Amino acid sequence: MTAAEMAKLHSTAMVHGTAWGADTFQDMRAETGHVEVVSPHGFVLGRLILDEAEIHTIAVDPKAQGQRHGERLLRDFVAQVRERGASLVFLEVSEQNAPARRLYQKLGFEEVGRRENYYKPTNRAAEDALILRKLLNS
Repeated sequence: MTAAEMAKLHSTAMVHGTAWGADTFQDMRAETGHVEVVSPHGFVLGRLILDEAEIHTIAVDPKAQGQRHGERLLRDFVAQVRERGASLVFLEVSEQNAPARRLYQKLGFEEVGRRENYYKPTNRAAEDALILRKLLNS
């Protein structure tokens, strides 16, 4: 999937927060420790620094949501970073994003912090981000 295709999918899938442009995706791919899992229905982008992984974003085509594509992408991301030496994974999610929060809880992520007014969607009030962590067993 090209950076432009990622940006297009991200803009259709992003309900909470702001969609990113192709330049942002291209820059992320150039980061040290970049980790990417892509399927025909979506993607997860993040990075691994030492033993800590961070998920930058996950996007699933709205037409394919509710079919466990996000779960498979996340499981693949976790497996990939675990194989590369990660002992934990962090991510941020809008407090208002109930479907994503249910998925993260199902996969063993726990709330460890909060960023007030972190997401600033267009034409809506700012939303707090919950900081979630998943400890990876050896």
